[in-house]
Amino acid sequence: MQVTLDTFENAYNIVQDRIAESVKSRNDFADQLKEYKQYAKFVIAADKISEALNKEDSLTDMLSTVAFDAIDQKFNTAIADIENSVTDDQVDRA
Repeated sequence: MQVTLDTFENAYNIVQDRIAESVKSRNDFADQLKEYKQYAKFVIAADKISEALNKEDSLTDMLSTVAFDAIDQKFNTAIADIENSVTDDQVDRA
């Protein structure tokens, strides 16, 4: 299979677009991480209030689970995007 300059440029542009998307996903992930750190502060305050009022801390458990699931999902999406970009580049070069 002979690779033409146009084919190579198209593949390069596709990889560049996917890398840009991956960078955006990483930045979105970092922004969400900052938000979850703020939520963590809220959870700590809520937990202290809960302890002071001698109530259950189910709010802390719920927020922690939701925060972790969202972070995990964004991270997995970013990793999959990068892996797909590399695989596509390898296929295009074959």
